Amino acid sequence: MSTKRLRIKITAVKRDIKRKLQSILNKTTLEEPEVVYILSCIRKILEVDDGKKDFKILNFYCNWALHPEIEDINATIIERFKEPGHGAVAIVHLFPDLDEEMRRFMQMYNFSTSIFQNDETIIQFHRILGQIYSDTPLILRKVTKKKITFRVEENSGRNSAMLSTIVEETT
Repeated sequence: MSTKRLRIKITAVKRDIKRKLQSILNKTTLEEPEVVYILSCIRKILEVDDGKKDFKILNFYCNWALHPEIEDINATIIERFKEPGHGAVAIVHLFPDLDEEMRRFMQMYNFSTSIFQNDETIIQFHRILGQIYSDTPLILRKVTKKKITFRVEENSGRNSAMLSTIVEETT
């Protein structure tokens, strides 16, 4: 396939991904499968446009949603989880960098969404993310590996969501 044909094909694929993503982003309420699909589409766009380096945190969260376990995490991300609290982590403290990069991504690609419309929609989006990331371990390598697993707490309040953390040293 010639370079020109390949570029045309990639452009068509990206246009199709963007169309499908905007269709989901137009919904006023989202469920877990739709949020996973949003993250999947964002990841595809980042890969096609070689944008992973410009959206490291967003790319990390997209990958975390799509893989059963994450290893070899970017140093910027590792700092977020270096010493993950004892017992539980409030979701609101995990996602501000993701929100910022996701807003920048949406603006850069001219997507509209109600996710960041108000506190209630943001909290709902974060709750769904908590469910997605629950039980998906992060493997942090140093001299030894640290395995951090998050679980959604049953007693989370209406306006907050808590994740319990389990930190294990592994080899």
